[in-house]
Amino acid sequence: MAASVGTKLPAKALQAIAFQCGLAQTGTRPVLIERIQTAAREFQSLTPDARILSIDMGLRNFAFSLLSPPKSPLAKNTPLAHLHAWERIDLLHLSTSDPQASPATAPSDDDFTPSAMAARAVTLIRSRFLPLAPTHVLIERQRFRSGGAFGVLEWTLRVNTLEAMLYAAFTTLRALGVWEGRLIAVPPSRATRFMVGEGEVGVGGVLLGLEGEGKGVMAKIKQADSKKLKIDLLGRCLEGGGMIQLEGAKVKKTVDDFLEGRAKTATGRSRVKLTETPVKRKKGETVVKSEAGAILTKLDDLSDSLLQGVAWLEWQKNLERLRETTPWVLADPE
Repeated sequence: MAASVGTKLPAKALQAIAFQCGLAQTGTRPVLIERIQTAAREFQSLTPDARILSIDMGLRNFAFSLLSPPKSPLAKNTPLAHLHAWERIDLLHLSTSDPQASPATAPSDDDFTPSAMAARAVTLIRSRFLPLAPTHVLIERQRFRSGGAFGVLEWTLRVNTLEAMLYAAFTTLRALGVWEGRLIAVPPSRATRFMVGEGEVGVGGVLLGLEGEGKGVMAKIKQADSKKLKIDLLGRCLEGGGMIQLEGAKVKKTVDDFLEGRAKTATGRSRVKLTETPVKRKKGETVVKSEAGAILTKLDDLSDSLLQGVAWLEWQKNLERLRETTPWVLADPE
């Protein structure tokens, strides 16, 4: 009887449930029902000592954050998460022999061979990730094409290689009993739509009471505007100090730097004065890079890693609530 309730729901209602739980919204009604039920049955409540490592992939712009869930996630006026670490790293200048050293020479093709990428992934995990003792590792899912381009960009292949190396290394550590956590792929567009919104104000905006600031904010905006929206949303979450609880002086320093950079790139009275720096790319080609553009890139990487982690925690909370309030998601299929 309970299972039949789900089968009578319209497709839009099922898609809304899938959206709130971080699931794909594509497919027929039976496919959506099966996807929701599978997620509900396989759901595992987060323990109080859970530590979520959220990774935003990149080589020059690699970022990660370490989060833990609130003690009472379903209670009112509780923070979205506790933030324990938040960093951005240029992996092309990460020494595999000494993680604290920075090579003086510029990267060459030899730095992107499989052996070099494997060494870089192992160094990253051993020196940065394992000391954080993560129980869940969220890795931004990479695409093979960027911006709908027909060809596959060389940098895209390089980042995809690093992504595969991280999965292989973590999986090997788990098989050897060195690490016992979970690996989870997170499509970046799904986390962005959930937090920032598409067609309406996203969950992050609702939590901040921004519903009246305009609907459809993500419907017809450029990628640069999307970045600014994410940075602004996260900045508002961090400014009050209550929505994301900061743990430790190093994290507080990163947050202070983030908020300072956000103010510099904001439009209006806080607009930064742009300084032009020639950046050589190819022979005879000079690209002008602005200070604001460089700051925006750094803030975007940081915001992606943190918003991804917060979105995933919200999905877990919604799945737990769904199991408690919606019997058909746990009913046996008819």
